[in-house]
Amino acid sequence: MSAAEKKIMKYFRRAVIDYDLLGDEQGVLVGLSGGKDSLAAYLKLLEWGVPKEKIELWHHDIDGGHPERRMDWPVTQSYVEAFAKAEGVHLRKSWRVNGFWGEVYRQGA
Repeated sequence: MSAAEKKIMKYFRRAVIDYDLLGDEQGVLVGLSGGKDSLAAYLKLLEWGVPKEKIELWHHDIDGGHPERRMDWPVTQSYVEAFAKAEGVHLRKSWRVNGFWGEVYRQGA
């Protein structure tokens, strides 16, 4: 791990654990793309002792729910859903109407 990565991890850990920002009403959001970085962030939180009940996974569907559009891998949606279910962690999903290409070709933008 590089010095910059170590510094980021130090501050992240301090914010989450040492300063106890996880009060009764608060938690940690993990932007879950399904890739290695977001999975590593989730696993690191568990390693630091953050209870699963305090973690919420958020996934943004870049395809906007259109099965024929493929900015993401075809399995991404089912993968993130299966991962959240297997881990017993709440998953929220978001998307832009018509997805990425709808934004690219939106008139008057």
